[in-house]
Amino acid sequence: VVRADRPTPVHVPPHPVLVHVHTRYASHTGAGEACWLEVRECCTGGTLFDALPLFDGPIKVPSPPLGEPKRLIPDEPLERHIVQAMRWFRELLSAVAHCHSHNLCCGQIRIEHLLLTGDGALKLLGDWRPATEDAEPVRLRLPWAPTDAPELRGRVCATGAECCAADVYSMSALVSLLGGDVPGEGSFFPAPVRSLLAEMAAADPAARPTASNVCGKLCPLGAP
Repeated sequence: VVRADRPTPVHVPPHPVLVHVHTRYASHTGAGEACWLEVRECCTGGTLFDALPLFDGPIKVPSPPLGEPKRLIPDEPLERHIVQAMRWFRELLSAVAHCHSHNLCCGQIRIEHLLLTGDGALKLLGDWRPATEDAEPVRLRLPWAPTDAPELRGRVCATGAECCAADVYSMSALVSLLGGDVPGEGSFFPAPVRSLLAEMAAADPAARPTASNVCGKLCPLGAP
């Protein structure tokens, strides 16, 4: 049971990768403000990044000999990790695109939002808010986190459109972190995927592809 500090509940259409909310109860905070208690799906596997040691830790590309460019080494363990990372990438983007298609945004998807069920299935937990033009600005959580879009630094609220662009940036940052890389790098991925991650992490929010466009670009790249 988790407290959702907002006056009205937000209905999120179900998706296999989203943490399911079983039911809600109207309540009040200690200060008397309206809030909701949500009974959510139990994810007993912890966060994805806590579990990375079970997958042999962050995905690392062996260092090349001095003076040679960094490149993928086609050994079996590395290939296995890339396939798993691509699967997580596709699942996360599918869930984010699903929410965006229903005019919902988060704006600050972070490490603690990537959870695992007891059987190892990936689940995305997000504080989804309306992203329509007439919706109230989304209140941002402080302090700013490294996986948050840079344009949100120092701000206390953002529009729905800004939050949708920020969600795409956060997805690039989180997927890159699977290999211990900075946002938009993902050095363990093949070149076309690295290029896509870089697009998602563009400094100009308007230059980033939408989550739906990223999903479409992932399909021909062989994401399982």
